[in-house]
Amino acid sequence: MSIMRLIGVTAAVAILSAAPNHAALAAERDRAPATLLPPASAPAPVPDADSLARAQRMVREVFAADFLLNDRLSRRALARRLIDQAADTAEEPAARFALLSDARDVAAAAGDAHTATRAIRQLARSFAVDPLSMTLAALMAARRAADSPQLLAAVASAALDAIDMAVAADDYAAASRLADLAEQAATAARHVSLTLQSRQRNAEVATIRQHYERSHTARDLLQQRDDPQAHLALGWFLCCIKNDWNAGLPHLAGGSDEPLKRLASRELSHLTDSDRYEIAGDWWDLAQRLTGLTQRHVYGHAAEHYRQALPALTGLRRSLAESRIGQADAAALVAMGLRPGLAAELHRGTTFSSPVAMRVDAQVDFDWGEDAPDESTGKDNFSIRWSGLLRVREAGRYELVLVANAGARLWVDGRLVADEPNLSRLRNGVRVPLDLAAGLHALRLDYWDTTGIARMRLLWRPPAASRDQPVPPDALLHEGGG
Repeated sequence: MSIMRLIGVTAAVAILSAAPNHAALAAERDRAPATLLPPASAPAPVPDADSLARAQRMVREVFAADFLLNDRLSRRALARRLIDQAADTAEEPAARFALLSDARDVAAAAGDAHTATRAIRQLARSFAVDPLSMTLAALMAARRAADSPQLLAAVASAALDAIDMAVAADDYAAASRLADLAEQAATAARHVSLTLQSRQRNAEVATIRQHYERSHTARDLLQQRDDPQAHLALGWFLCCIKNDWNAGLPHLAGGSDEPLKRLASRELSHLTDSDRYEIAGDWWDLAQRLTGLTQRHVYGHAAEHYRQALPALTGLRRSLAESRIGQADAAALVAMGLRPGLAAELHRGTTFSSPVAMRVDAQVDFDWGEDAPDESTGKDNFSIRWSGLLRVREAGRYELVLVANAGARLWVDGRLVADEPNLSRLRNGVRVPLDLAAGLHALRLDYWDTTGIARMRLLWRPPAASRDQPVPPDALLHEGGG
């Protein structure tokens, strides 16, 4: 089997963690590359039934008036409020689980696929749940309730994103159902590009399923004899589809495709920084001949080598490596359902109870003066809630700075770290020192203005930096559409 026959494979999947770590890689892999995100901590067990029942009753009591509203716009707003409240309950597992579960169900029943899948992602980060079955059920409910082309398109987009999860679990029946659901919703929305993408993904799922089955045949054959074509089939599946390069590279090195065999064999030898740069370029060149998942995984593997070589690079070589690392990271974040910028919910009044607009802001660095942030809010007595994720590349002491007229509150990882109702009196704002691990941190910022000049700036000073700067766009992300 040649590489050109394998190149057409595309799908979506995550790392196969159970594969063995081969001794041939051990010495070189001791110096692991900086990854896009560090491994997440193990999710907690689902709270016991009694604790959940008590938490559920409390949620229904606190939000009793909201649950009585039956129109879909109000229900969608309620789901977002439940997620916001869950951010404040990081230390109360049962309450957090109940809030996010209700948010999932309320949003799905109101046709809001984006908010439903956002709640499921947060549940899966915190608790040992089955996000695939949750997502499939929520999207089917959202498809039935979606009452606009925009909501139908959101269902299609969310279903396409969830295919990654299904293929990661080797659940190709679920992957096909998601692709079918995406096509149905996209067709109903009359969204041509999403319809075509859904059909393509369905074909990709069928192809990757064939490679999954072929990999099992290859494993069985290799138990009996050393077969180069079986090595190639298994190595390609592990590396480029499952993204498990430790397990797959030795098979590629023993495979029947000569260019891949040479590249994999070279990578398994002792590498200098110069070797890494050249190998990264070879993998990058291969990725440009691929599409979809396989392209993303090969780009990501090339980026790992660029990261390790980076300290020794200068000039154009360093600039090229940094650019390619950025491209690979951006594609990986999109595959995780993350998009640049913070989700912003704009309200009339200062109680965050009258939403009038939603948008995505690349940064929070605004000086509106006497003007309004949006024509729907008016220029006085408005509020904005930004929510999303803060991406920290380097662990250490960070200082977050809020500069505003009039007031603001900031939560990081569900903890209220700043509560300043009158920042107007502080010319340089309020400074919040935080020790942050590398990775993603939940972020929520509430801002309100009463009268007069309006401004809101979110700044930071990273470790070793000498001055404050606006938190940059590549450090701010939000989940799902928008």
